[in-house]
Amino acid sequence: MKHLLIAASLVAATGCITTNSGVTRLTSTPPGATATIGAYGECETPCTAQIVSPVKITFAKIGYKPQSLSVAPGRKSVAVELELAAPTENVEETALPEL
Repeated sequence: MKHLLIAASLVAATGCITTNSGVTRLTSTPPGATATIGAYGECETPCTAQIVSPVKITFAKIGYKPQSLSVAPGRKSVAVELELAAPTENVEETALPEL
């Protein structure tokens, strides 16, 4: 019983979503994105999920374009680099309007 409580505490602390077997580590750059794992739930990256069948995972974070991909069981890790939704670029001062 003691081991069960410790295992349950570890699952809660690591943000693990259980779908049966095959633990996959989910990471994003920047960290703190929400990873939505099919219809199973979501977690905040970095986190782990147990994948037993192919599933669509969507990574999203405010200010960044969401990114979705299919993940097969047995994959040890998934890492995504999110792209800024409105990247800034250098603008010539002469191109700016008068205020």
